[in-house]
Amino acid sequence: LLGQLTAGLEVLRDVVLVGHSYGGAVVTVVADRVADRIKRLVYLDSAAPGHGQASTGAFAEGTEDKLEEMSQGSDWLLPPIPLDSVGITAPDDVAWVEPRRKPHPLRTLNEPVVLSRGEEPPPFPVSYVVHTDKEVMIGLFGVDPLAPFVAKAKELGWRLSEIDAGHDAMITHPDR
Repeated sequence: LLGQLTAGLEVLRDVVLVGHSYGGAVVTVVADRVADRIKRLVYLDSAAPGHGQASTGAFAEGTEDKLEEMSQGSDWLLPPIPLDSVGITAPDDVAWVEPRRKPHPLRTLNEPVVLSRGEEPPPFPVSYVVHTDKEVMIGLFGVDPLAPFVAKAKELGWRLSEIDAGHDAMITHPDR
C-alpha cells in the first residue's frame, strides 16, 4: 500500500497530504518518503507517531488496553468502534456509514513507523486539526486517545486549529 501511495505521488508536486485517525501514521511515512513533493502535512484528529513509534504506543495511556479489550475473540482484528463515539449520530449519517464499516487490522496500529530522517523535523509545514467534541470517545476509552498528538503539535510549533465536531467530522461536518 505504501508503494502505491508513494508511486501515485510521482507526478504530483506541492501536495497537501491529509491523514485522519490511523491515517496519520500512513501519511507520516508517505510524507517522509516523498518529502520533496509535499507542500504541507495535515493531521486531522489523528495519530502522528514519531520515528520508531507505533500508533498504539503513542496514544494516551490506557488506549492500547481498551483496543485489545475491544478486539476480544480476535487476535488481529479490531471491530469498528461505536459510531456515537466518533460523533456520528444523525440517522442519515448512520445509514450511510454503517454498511461501509469494516474491522481494522491490529498489526497496523502496533507497527512502528520508520522515517528516513529519523527525529529530524520535516522540511515542510505541519498542521494539526483537533476535533473538540470528544465526550463520548473519552467515555469509551477513559481518556482522549489523541491527546498526546495534540501536545506534540503544540510542543513542535505546528499550526493548530480546532473543529467543534466529533472524530469523524468529515462525515458530520464536511463543510468545516
